[in-house]
Amino acid sequence: TTTQGVGELVLEVIKRHPEIDTIIIGCGDSGTNDCGTGCLHALGVRFYDKKGKELQPPLKGEDLRIIDAVDTSGMSVDVKRKRFVVACNLSSILGGDENVVRVYAPQKGASPEDVKYLEEGVKNYVEVLQKQIARDVEFVPGAGGAGGLASAFYAFLDAELFYSFDVIAEFLNLEEFLSSAELVITGEGRIDSRTATGKVPCAVALRAKKFNIPVIALVGSIGDDFESVYYHGIDLVYCIHDSPVDERKALDENLTYHRLIKAARNSIFSLSQVMRIFDE
Repeated sequence: TTTQGVGELVLEVIKRHPEIDTIIIGCGDSGTNDCGTGCLHALGVRFYDKKGKELQPPLKGEDLRIIDAVDTSGMSVDVKRKRFVVACNLSSILGGDENVVRVYAPQKGASPEDVKYLEEGVKNYVEVLQKQIARDVEFVPGAGGAGGLASAFYAFLDAELFYSFDVIAEFLNLEEFLSSAELVITGEGRIDSRTATGKVPCAVALRAKKFNIPVIALVGSIGDDFESVYYHGIDLVYCIHDSPVDERKALDENLTYHRLIKAARNSIFSLSQVMRIFDE
């Protein structure tokens, strides 16, 4: 539940490859909610409580409530010289009714009490940053990425925050592959109303639509109001489980493999039949 390892990896990259001038930080699904304080501590930033006592690593979400002061003097000059690009979901923010804690913490196992506790911590931390380093990160698009890790790079290292899919699509030269494709198959563990708010399946689908390519989404489960994905490029949603199944059985690798193959075959057949009818 700490981002300390991210900071350690950044230092290791700089140590091994000092010639690199740009580092991309991926802020996707995460079990952390420390607003990147663990990462920052590894990079040399120090945090203190109201009594002036330094908080000891690894810093976690629970520490956000007691942070009262920040000291950036220990951050390496080599780190400050690098350009950081953060790949994140730009709809993820730290404040407001749809903040990162309320939206994503329950998905990672947080109870209602945990959510309230973490929200209070994030609010306190945001206020400290406003006072200490004059950076307002509360409603910065994408700052909530990976439990607030994105906000750390934005506030302390002037990182640029980009929609994660755009970063990866450019890196992989995705459109070159799509230009010669006849069908796109994407997927997600659970497809629901939030899939259409910047997540990869719909992002892939919308790119595919530039080339008029049909798109199938194979998913582990289907949530409420998932139909919105049909307005964001996906033509067919197909759950790999053709009957109710308990979680333990659903996670069986062998079962999942065979059900995925079966779902792919059936969904392609279904889509081809629909397309044939429309062609006629």
